[in-house]
Amino acid sequence: MTKKINRSGVKVLTISIIFVSFLFQSCTSIKFLDYNDVKNHISKNPKIHFLDVGNGDATIIDIGDKEIIIDGGLNPETLINYLRKTGIIQNPIELMVLTHGDGDHYTGLKKLVENSNYSIIEFWEPGYDKQCECQNFITLITSIFITGYHDFISLLESKKEMKLVRPLELTHPPSTITNEIKQIPKQISPVPEVDITVLHSSRKPESARSSCFCLGSHKCAYLINNSSIVLKIEISGFSFLFTGDINGKLKEDSPDELPIDVEKKLLDNPKIKKALNVDVLKVSHHGSETASTTSFLEAVSPRIAVISASKNILYSLPKETVVKRLENNKAKVYRTDYFRNIQTEDKRLNGHIICEITGNDSLKIYYKNERQRSNLLNEFSNNEK
Repeated sequence: MTKKINRSGVKVLTISIIFVSFLFQSCTSIKFLDYNDVKNHISKNPKIHFLDVGNGDATIIDIGDKEIIIDGGLNPETLINYLRKTGIIQNPIELMVLTHGDGDHYTGLKKLVENSNYSIIEFWEPGYDKQCECQNFITLITSIFITGYHDFISLLESKKEMKLVRPLELTHPPSTITNEIKQIPKQISPVPEVDITVLHSSRKPESARSSCFCLGSHKCAYLINNSSIVLKIEISGFSFLFTGDINGKLKEDSPDELPIDVEKKLLDNPKIKKALNVDVLKVSHHGSETASTTSFLEAVSPRIAVISASKNILYSLPKETVVKRLENNKAKVYRTDYFRNIQTEDKRLNGHIICEITGNDSLKIYYKNERQRSNLLNEFSNNEK
């Protein structure tokens, strides 16, 4: 006698499995092998590690015996495992930066802060202080993440031995900034070998088109992204721009229209607009269509663009339209989700992207994944600027 299948139960179970697989997509898609290769084949030159963390961001800047970590990805184990197995971190960690309060940026950092084996000298975060007002599926997930973010901030505030800093929003007049937020001028950081300039940070982000958003929209997630800290980092003659998840347009807008929101604020300030020009751009929001407008990319004019992304059931990032805009702007695009292997022509391999600044004024780009040893992909010289 055959049993009747409860189809509604199967349906609910299937949906649940898909939802859980989305939340923990980064946990299952990343494998780590041959870590000594990462540690030993590259010299002690300054290195910037853009980690493969799925749809999320995690970057390690290694300056010999000093380190800066920017964001930590969604999987709590990915960043800390990379640090353990490569051995590139010398305790203490000089500077840790959380660009904004999304779970795919802060979760890996939280794991490090909680780990007693690591101490952190200074931690920067934007101090976003808004709660979600929207109540649809996407913003329900966002509200869970923002609650976790506030819990994380409480943890940071309890660490009396660590200096917690909320950068000044340089794109607004000082009169609009509360006294508790400290300005961070260039070169004032725990890592004097690196020049760091904060170009944007907001505790109370807004959208120029907030009236377009109503209940059931993505307003909450959009505003959290607009709180992102934007950093220009200069190392040994090369410059890098880290943009968090800042926005410059709505999805339906043309990229050729005048930018809105954070990209507009950055471009409206002549000094900041000039400072945007860099060698390497960490592309905003995993290559989402809500950023990287034509005007913004023209101002940045990067030779290299790095995208940290992956495809899952809710998102398909990066958007090919964004990749095309970068390529049209003459940027060489490197992605953690994809690399076309010259030997195999069409094989898709996700992996870490490692930039090494050598003593002869050149920037080498390596690609590391679970199937092959680190390969040198390209080399850029300061003389080519």
